[in-house]
Amino acid sequence: MPIKDVFILLSVPLAERHLARAGITVLSRDFNLRILDLTPCLAPQHWKQHGASSYTHPDHILVHDLQTLPALFAAGQGGLAFDYLGRGPKEQQIREWMKQAGIRRGKITSSWQPAPGDLSRWQRVRAALNSNLPRRLWNKIKRRLHERSLPSELPLDLVVLTGEAARASLLQQVPHTVPAHHYDYDHFLSLGAAPKPGSKTAVFLDQDLAWHPDFAVANLKPPVTAKRYFSALHAFFETIEQRLGLEVVIALHPRARYSDANHPLAGHRMIKGVTAELVRDAQLVLAHDSNSVAFAVLWEKPTVFLTSDELARSHMATQMAGRAALLGAPLANIDQIRPEEITPETWLHFDESAYADYKRTYLKMPGSADRPLWEIVSTYISNNFK
Repeated sequence: MPIKDVFILLSVPLAERHLARAGITVLSRDFNLRILDLTPCLAPQHWKQHGASSYTHPDHILVHDLQTLPALFAAGQGGLAFDYLGRGPKEQQIREWMKQAGIRRGKITSSWQPAPGDLSRWQRVRAALNSNLPRRLWNKIKRRLHERSLPSELPLDLVVLTGEAARASLLQQVPHTVPAHHYDYDHFLSLGAAPKPGSKTAVFLDQDLAWHPDFAVANLKPPVTAKRYFSALHAFFETIEQRLGLEVVIALHPRARYSDANHPLAGHRMIKGVTAELVRDAQLVLAHDSNSVAFAVLWEKPTVFLTSDELARSHMATQMAGRAALLGAPLANIDQIRPEEITPETWLHFDESAYADYKRTYLKMPGSADRPLWEIVSTYISNNFK
């Protein structure tokens, strides 16, 4: 008899975007779905700041006390949980309780992004040359030390593969693997897979780097200071428009608040909620390390990665340099670049082979069906989990 109970475990407040990304619309249709929002317990400061804006859904269960979970898990007949939690003692305890209740655990690899270990030897050299090397090494040491201090995760029962990036070592003991694609590929299909003729725009993928609240939650200092960052961006965008004849349009981060008429970027169009469409219709994509670079790859748009003197000294330096190396794309320092370096010959082309490799590695498993991601997953669960 197919399983009936499916759980989604979150450590961020439920948001409308989860309906598609976490498969809530499909899973609530096909199963007895329970969305366990554990933010009040696992990230209380984040909940305090953003809990009031949490999305309302009939299957949403807000958990204020972790000790209520064993009874909740035991009340069903096993099931499957999609685990979006991090690693730590509390998360490990939650997984132990699920195991005791016979609840199997699944993950989707859409959250697995390019990492330094994914680079070839030449790409690592290129990334090192493009980043602050001592800072890069120090960040690597800190990351390794932090990872060693975390408890080992329990084995997974199901992995939804959205590209070939999933490490073989992580999948050796996984009995169920589902070849599929990244959720951004769904959006790509719905808007039309064929590239459209570009308008005269360059789109900047904003990440709200000066004020994003997640930095405070993660106890990280913002990688840029607002005055210096926005001033440099404004000057850089002006140069882009003059040198390439393209209007720079800003695809605003969902949480960005740049409405002040005196904001340095106020002279540019700022648009929320249509990032994919802006990328599809642009001739050039400008980015730091936004995951929306996926749309540039899918629509085969030239991409330039942007760093600065501050960003080159930040925790983001390695990721930006690494992703630029993977795509064979320029990495430009907005504090230092000279106007004559910005030319159509160097900035309005892309590396076809690198883009194809990136798509195969991170965005779509070769041979996977061109069906909505969660329809693929739901069908697999119904046919293979008893």
